[in-house]
Amino acid sequence: MEILLNLLFWALIIGLILAMRRPVIVMDCPACGKTVSHHSRVCQYCGEAIAAHLIKQCPDCKLLFTAETNHCPLCTSKLRLK
Repeated sequence: MEILLNLLFWALIIGLILAMRRPVIVMDCPACGKTVSHHSRVCQYCGEAIAAHLIKQCPDCKLLFTAETNHCPLCTSKLRLK
């Protein structure tokens, strides 16, 4: 029983570590202002194409950001035009 509890404990710890490595980044829709995931290509609230407004990309994380953003909030790398 102790071995099973030990395995469950470590599985939980590993799961938490993996979850922390992939943070959820959100941004505001340029059309309606609602919060959407940075992976969204279309706003789930108003249907506006989000990808058209995402023109900078982090060279390290490969995350996309709006034109106003100059540095990646995760790794602080300078963003490049996509």
